[in-house]
Amino acid sequence: YFYPYPQAGIDFPDDATYAAHGGGLSLGDWRRQNVNQMVAAVMTLVRDIRPEVRFGIAPFGIYRPGMPEGITGLDQWAQLFADPLAWMETGDVDYIAPQLYWPTTQAGQEYGLLLDWWAVEALANGRDFYIGNYLSKLGTTSAWSRAEIEEQLRLAREDPRVLGTIQYQIEPLVEDRDSITSYFAVHNATPASTPPIPDADEVPDPPVVTVAGAQVTLSGAGRYYAVYLDEEGSWVISRLVHGDQATLYRGRWAISVVGRNGLESLGVVVAIEEGEPPTGDPCTHSYGGVYVNGGCSASYQCCDGVWEAGTDVCGACVCVEATGTIGCE
Repeated sequence: YFYPYPQAGIDFPDDATYAAHGGGLSLGDWRRQNVNQMVAAVMTLVRDIRPEVRFGIAPFGIYRPGMPEGITGLDQWAQLFADPLAWMETGDVDYIAPQLYWPTTQAGQEYGLLLDWWAVEALANGRDFYIGNYLSKLGTTSAWSRAEIEEQLRLAREDPRVLGTIQYQIEPLVEDRDSITSYFAVHNATPASTPPIPDADEVPDPPVVTVAGAQVTLSGAGRYYAVYLDEEGSWVISRLVHGDQATLYRGRWAISVVGRNGLESLGVVVAIEEGEPPTGDPCTHSYGGVYVNGGCSASYQCCDGVWEAGTDVCGACVCVEATGTIGCE
């Protein structure tokens, strides 16, 4: 979606188009204008057709050499004619997810410096900030050890400006390379609700909640329901429910509606008087994930994101391909 990465001896053949349409702009400014107009047009199209969809871009991880001081490498502004700062300033992206595809120890492309620079720019322009990580490099060289990946994820997790990470690509997770899925099972053990679209303002109404024993029936207008458990006075997210029913257990719960724009309603508090919390050893999906609650519980998340009732017998967790349902054998 930008101009191609430079290759020695190969130019981009747009001389005739530039001569016809460049006006008084320099070649570089004209190319950047082309990209900026394309980005703005895509954002407008997305908003017109699906206003709840988040549109963002994952640009090259260095904006320009020297920004911040000490950073060297490709100048995407001058060589790719991509200007991520312009897209954020005009609001033509909801989020930015720079590709920070270097080890934390690499001189000239210091991971921490780049993370901070992008975070400052994203927040200054009211845009969401994610990090693109190069997970595919895991185990390929000594610089890309599991410890390196964990350090990058730690830096993201501990920085409140970072809303999440995007892993390129899925292959190491499918392979469970260097047992990396166990890291995600521990540090991504609880569900996360999608952050609101930056300019969203329509807050959904609270849900209608009907309680029958440990079963709750839900009604509301939104994308899904967020279910929180009161743990010693703190509301901790337990699950995201895409259907209209959920099986809970003894305790105090709050249930909200999350709209398609990411904004969340006020919660409805209910008390469940029966049922015990899940126990047992963790069980694994056929595709490598680990259940949120660790073992067999009253409910499991389906392959399609819908929560369904489980059983009382704790065994191997399986995904029924015909329905997408996950349960215990």
